[in-house]
Amino acid sequence: MKKNTEEISYWQSFTDILSSLLLVVMLVTVLLILYLMHAPEEEWTGYGDYTATPVLTVTPEFGDGDFDEGDDGDGGGSWHTPTPEMWVSPTPTVTITPTPTPYNPAGGGYGYGYDEANKAAVYAMIVDNETDRVIPKDGIIFELFDVSDVRQTLNTYYPEKVWYHEFTTTEAGTFFLPEKVAIKQYYFRALNAPEGYDDAEDVYFTLDEAYDWPAPYVVRIPFEPSKNVINVQMTDADTEENVGYGTFRVVAAEDIITPDGTLRYAKGEVADTIVCDAEGKGQSIELYLGQYTVMQETIPDYYAGLASSDTVDVRKKDATFDTAVYLNYSCRKTAMILTARDELYPNRVLEGAEFAVYREGSELNVQTMTTDGLGQLILTDLEKDSVYHIRQISTLEDYNFPEEEYTFTVTERGHIDEQAVSSMDVNNYIVRVAFAAVDALMRSSFSDISMGLYDEAGSPVQLWTTSAMRQTLEGLAPGRYSLVVDGDMTQQKSVTVEDGAQLQVYEYALWSGTDTIIVVCAVAGLCLLIAIVVRVRKGKKN
Repeated sequence: MKKNTEEISYWQSFTDILSSLLLVVMLVTVLLILYLMHAPEEEWTGYGDYTATPVLTVTPEFGDGDFDEGDDGDGGGSWHTPTPEMWVSPTPTVTITPTPTPYNPAGGGYGYGYDEANKAAVYAMIVDNETDRVIPKDGIIFELFDVSDVRQTLNTYYPEKVWYHEFTTTEAGTFFLPEKVAIKQYYFRALNAPEGYDDAEDVYFTLDEAYDWPAPYVVRIPFEPSKNVINVQMTDADTEENVGYGTFRVVAAEDIITPDGTLRYAKGEVADTIVCDAEGKGQSIELYLGQYTVMQETIPDYYAGLASSDTVDVRKKDATFDTAVYLNYSCRKTAMILTARDELYPNRVLEGAEFAVYREGSELNVQTMTTDGLGQLILTDLEKDSVYHIRQISTLEDYNFPEEEYTFTVTERGHIDEQAVSSMDVNNYIVRVAFAAVDALMRSSFSDISMGLYDEAGSPVQLWTTSAMRQTLEGLAPGRYSLVVDGDMTQQKSVTVEDGAQLQVYEYALWSGTDTIIVVCAVAGLCLLIAIVVRVRKGKKN
């Protein structure tokens, strides 16, 4: 406790309070500065207003890190907004050769103790891995990592500080890192790929010296052009078994141009030939994306060529499902189907007719074939570009066959009359004669009349009893015959049977009671008519 006689110092208390307030203000100021210098990642805005295209032409005052007029004293140097005169769009085929920039001892760096001699400007371009040409595509995004797999965050400082953790290509297919980076090893990781290209692998590069903006370190990031295959499978149309050893040409249906501007195949150019194995399976090489026409070139033995070609679209591969092209071809064997038929009744086929078949030039190799239950014989295993001859050598009993030779041609594509399977009919005939006993006047058929056909020697050929239908005899030999009714040889009628397929009809006219009544009535009517006429004339005279 102070003595009553001790004097109180008010100035000392005021000084203590003022010192405390000053310390609090300084502490708050320091915390605010630290907060502004180390803003959280949630405030990153990407590229912000940094939109210049990336080839420097004027850079003495462009982000140089020097303490020149315009520096604000924070050691960050000045960042001038690029003007059109300072940037030009790069020609895709031009390679920028980086040259080191000497260290400027007057430079102030970025205010973090970095040495300008230990930093490098980096310029990146996306290129086709096969042609090394720049791919002029914008919107391709990359991240930058160091060899410790730490993602790098870069900045711009004017007109405000902006953080970048992704870097995007311009329309020219290139980009600059927004600030120089420390000299060490890095790699770019692509987050997407240009249309028509596969995803790129990480691209590593090592900065071992300083590079300035006029001549930055150039990183070429290669992308592999997307490709895919065309698969072919051939099967027999009838048996569904595999058909092997054919080939197919793959022809560009349009100009095949990759996004780097390279013409890979001109329209109509053969891109590949697919060779099928013994199982009828074939696959093309990896083809650039685009439209192709697949057409058959070599046709398997004994098969007809396909009638048309296919135009397909080769698409980019997909990790989730198979996007390759699959073509399944159903092939038909070249065949000639011969059918032996009855000439008069075409629906009646002849089983057991024999034919001799041979290929022109191989007359000694004659093959004999017999029609089946359908009256058919099917000729297969035919050689292409050949002429075949067919001749009938036998037929069914009582039938006759034409004494002529038939030919057909198999083209070099295995077609007969422009078809894979062709057909022909060979007509055989039998002599047919129909007999009937008919009313002499009304021409209606008599039933229950005994009739017989006799040859020239008088021997019976066929005896039968008539019905309402005609009696047809088949297989008669051409010649003269006699038709007899009720065994009365004195009343026989001469019949001549001709050779031919057409039905021959003979009728034996008989006089019936009805015919007699008709004649009597006709005579009576005539007499009555005459009597009437005579009477009328007499009356007129009187």
